[in-house]
Amino acid sequence: MKIYLIHFKVILVFLLIGGLMGCSTREVSEQFTGSTEQRLITHSLDDLMTELPEIPLKDVAGKKVFMQTHFIKLGELIEYATSRLRAEINKRYHPEWVYSESEADYSLDVFFTSLGTDKDSFGLSIPLPVQGQGTAPAKIPLLSFEMFHGISEMYLYLTDTATNEVQRLSKRKVELRNDKIATPILTIPVSSVD
Repeated sequence: MKIYLIHFKVILVFLLIGGLMGCSTREVSEQFTGSTEQRLITHSLDDLMTELPEIPLKDVAGKKVFMQTHFIKLGELIEYATSRLRAEINKRYHPEWVYSESEADYSLDVFFTSLGTDKDSFGLSIPLPVQGQGTAPAKIPLLSFEMFHGISEMYLYLTDTATNEVQRLSKRKVELRNDKIATPILTIPVSSVD
């Protein structure tokens, strides 16, 4: 009888450890409600714009340019990204922006493939029977690695309207991290937006 009781306790301990280790969540946020979330996306966009290469964009210096931006969801975020891109191009090349492709020397089509944040965590934690912030369940971290990333990604086509020559800027991506190791008592930052 003692052997069965020992086997039962060992199995119970392994099930409990497996349940705790299996606690992992991933959350994709649609709203930029918190300051960290807003900073992650705006700083990643800023880094993306400052890393734009000279070629082919230097061709628009002093020229008439018509720009269209594209994203799967229209709204304030794409307007912000468009304004940030326009400001960077203005700073570098001083084009004359026009509102019709027929009067432009160059047409610029910008495709944003990612503008957002995501959260992911894994490790040991105790799930609670209540709803947490956003869509993730509430939990008490025993020892977990929590990741919060801001991702901006884009590519573009620059068309010379006189010759119809098209140049493509390959995909560019910037990912900013705000990671931490969490315990019930202490949170240790691993990386930060700043």
